[in-house]
Amino acid sequence: MGVLGNTTIDTVSLMAMVMTLFLALGGFIFFKSKIYFGIQSVWIIIIMSFNTYSVDWSSIEPLFEDTNKYNIFREGFFMSGYYYCSYLAKSLGMSFVTFNGIMVASATFLICIIIYKYSKNPCIALSFFYFFPFIDSVIQKKWYIAMALLIAGLPVLWRKGYKMVNAGVFLLIVLFACMFHTSSIFFITLVGLYIVPEKIRKYIVIMVFILMNSLGSVFTGLVSKIQNNSIEGKSEVFFYKIAENSMSHYLFWCLWHLLFLMVIYVLLNKYKKRGEIDESFAKFLKLINLWSICIIPLYKFDPVFARLFRVVIIYNYIAISNIFYINRLKIEKNRLLIIAFQIAICVISFVTFDVLAGISFNELVLPIFQNNEILNLFRH
Repeated sequence: MGVLGNTTIDTVSLMAMVMTLFLALGGFIFFKSKIYFGIQSVWIIIIMSFNTYSVDWSSIEPLFEDTNKYNIFREGFFMSGYYYCSYLAKSLGMSFVTFNGIMVASATFLICIIIYKYSKNPCIALSFFYFFPFIDSVIQKKWYIAMALLIAGLPVLWRKGYKMVNAGVFLLIVLFACMFHTSSIFFITLVGLYIVPEKIRKYIVIMVFILMNSLGSVFTGLVSKIQNNSIEGKSEVFFYKIAENSMSHYLFWCLWHLLFLMVIYVLLNKYKKRGEIDESFAKFLKLINLWSICIIPLYKFDPVFARLFRVVIIYNYIAISNIFYINRLKIEKNRLLIIAFQIAICVISFVTFDVLAGISFNELVLPIFQNNEILNLFRH
């Protein structure tokens, strides 16, 4: 047994947490290793896919258990993909644990493919993910599936070809993601920003940011009028009950978000000029990070909307990992500082979301390691 603060932790859970930390830190040492990346990926799948309880479990498992062929479309188009997969899994005799494991493993596979394909140092990018938002992804099971689909679909927006065709393809991906989590609908605004001329994008974002901040009550009313159980329920929770967050809280989340953007701003200004960042990828990074500013006003209601930003964060991690290299056993100071600063932001994010959250560490993080089919094998 181990002790963390006033919390007693069983040996297996403690070792699993230490293993997670070591795999995260090791990614900055074996940054190009295919084998190490494989180990990192497998460990994520073990922790996520074999999880048998987390803080959201009691609200998600009933959705699976209550699904049948007659209520797949009980929320209309939204969530119908998740319910159909649930119905199919139940038809095959699967338990919720097995169903969730397959879905989460598939989502992880998608994310890891994207990281491996676009990162020169994939272990670093995945190490950032370990720090944040790994724990949140274990908990928010439905969103994790939608997030993976959106991450896999985003490269459409920087490929060559007709802009309207690319926009149409990504729109279809967004709609598909909506079938697994309602929040994906917000990414339709990214499609809109993508199709307008690049030179006016920042003005549109500024206008949207101001409007969303000043017309919050109107936005609330519009959402609440949508006749959809999923959106309607969320609007009541997020826009009425939780909208009591103070201005200081809102400013904190604004700062948190802007710290991520600041790293990318420095990255693009310094390394794009050196030709180290591909022009098309640089434009893509600028687009999605600029668009992410539209998410910030939602923090006024609740920081849970930061989940939308995580799709962007994965590509930021890829971009940051790509500037890291060692030349004759030397690392350029600025590159090291950027990596270190991003690690610090990730750690702050983990502490804020998973340690200092309204739910305690014992309820939020510890159950993930205490309730796992693979880890349980070492407890007997």
